[in-house]
Amino acid sequence: MQPVLIEIGPVTVYWYGVLFSTGFLAAAIHWACLSRRVGMPPMFGVELCIWVMISSVVGARLAFVAANASLFLDDPARILRIDRGGLIFYGGLVGATLAGVVLARRRAIPLWRMADYAISAVPLGHAIGRVGCLLNGCCYGAASERWWAIPLNSVMRHPVQVAEATFNLVVYILLLQLYKHKHREGRVFAAYLILYPIGRFALEFLRGDERLEGLWLNAAQELSVLFILAGVLLWFTLPRKRHHTSRRHADV
Repeated sequence: MQPVLIEIGPVTVYWYGVLFSTGFLAAAIHWACLSRRVGMPPMFGVELCIWVMISSVVGARLAFVAANASLFLDDPARILRIDRGGLIFYGGLVGATLAGVVLARRRAIPLWRMADYAISAVPLGHAIGRVGCLLNGCCYGAASERWWAIPLNSVMRHPVQVAEATFNLVVYILLLQLYKHKHREGRVFAAYLILYPIGRFALEFLRGDERLEGLWLNAAQELSVLFILAGVLLWFTLPRKRHHTSRRHADV
């Protein structure tokens, strides 16, 4: 694969960075379109995108650095080179969730309403980001001789980046359908915590890059199990939907 999009003198633009940014742009457009239907202010999606972008990148990068500390001991400046990859999604998800909680409190928006609204765009942006991983040559699959294998790093490999991007799009469509028919606020968020980790858990068996080992499986799989359990618990314990509108929320 070709990680470089264009080189202009000393400036190199990488596909990973371009598609990473495109993923956030797609999320912002999604939130803007959804705002009218769910009673959010028109520009709130832009504000949310800024919060999510910063917090998710920080969380994802910190998780990667913590898991691969030896890579940065000799050259700490590499920590800032996120344009070349090196982000752990679950770290970004935790970071974005914490930022969403803070933003919900600042704007007096009910927490589960915020959670459903915010999470609905995540699989769309994530799908685009995984295409960036494919072009960057990271997050690759194990060597394979199957008919679906693709050449990557001079080896035929499972196209796990393509599979995860496709799976994320399916999750995105399912969340939108659930959004239309949900009976309890928070269930879109709970559904995501169940659906995405199922696919991630399965695809981890096909990954060929170095994985952080856990107690029984690799760390990503063990985290996936925890997220699934949290999602199931949340699904069945959420309070019923209340019909009220916050005055402060209306003035956001």
